[in-house]
Amino acid sequence: VAVIPFRDFTADVILPPSRSVALARSRLEQLPCGGGSPLAHGLSMATRCGLNAQLSGNVGKTMVVLITDGRANISLDR
Repeated sequence: VAVIPFRDFTADVILPPSRSVALARSRLEQLPCGGGSPLAHGLSMATRCGLNAQLSGNVGKTMVVLITDGRANISLDR
């Protein structure tokens, strides 16, 4: 599990790939909300994070679970 919130103009990895459910839960409880939705930034960061995890050989199957308000209102140009 990795946690990558995207808001305002960026996407940040607040939990790199980890097997710790407790750590993931803690990060989710502290998840920042509000601001714009740079959906493209979030997807790009998730892709890079997943590919890096696969290349490390330290993970099994990689997938993205996206939670969003559905308004991709910040472009990659910003």
